Amino acid sequence: EPLNSHGSPVGSGHGRSTLENPVQNAVQIPVGSTLVAPVPSRAPDTEVEAEATPTTTTTTTAMMADTPSAASASGRTLTRQLSTREQQNKRQEEAAAWAAAQADQAAHKRSEESFHRLQSEVETSFRRIRELRILSEEGPQAFTELRKPMMRVGSLAKEDASELLGELEPKIMILSFLIDFFSAKKMYRTQILSVFTILMQVVQWIRC
Repeated sequence: EPLNSHGSPVGSGHGRSTLENPVQNAVQIPVGSTLVAPVPSRAPDTEVEAEATPTTTTTTTAMMADTPSAASASGRTLTRQLSTREQQNKRQEEAAAWAAAQADQAAHKRSEESFHRLQSEVETSFRRIRELRILSEEGPQAFTELRKPMMRVGSLAKEDASELLGELEPKIMILSFLIDFFSAKKMYRTQILSVFTILMQVVQWIRC
């Protein structure tokens, strides 16, 4: 007989394809074995879902129960922040008030120092007039020394001018000097009148 490529006679069962023997290709099950059909996957148990539902509800209830506590904590935080801000504003206001008070004290001190310095200059000019010997020669210089501080006195408030000039002496001698100098030096008359006017604003000088 003619042989095939496997060395078997053509037509022999040994050389046929396994596709031609479906029985041989079938799964062989030992005798006495029991076939077990695959169990289809089961839908989720309703009881399990029923058990899960209370858990979700409990969680939601707990969150709702925690909401007032969270709001209360937020309120306390806001209250503390507002209190802190009020304290900061209060400290800033106190610092500003303190700085303003210090500035007022410094200004008052400078004002007092300026006041006493001016009073000292007026007293010095009065001494110069007391020591005057010859009006025609020494008068112009003595008057100039008097007029400079007196113009600054004229820029003060009336109460301050009265305080500065009220107790100064000798009043009679100073007024006499102004009258005599007014008669002797016509070119100084306007300036003499300005000084005389300042002195006449003080009650003590009017009475003398």
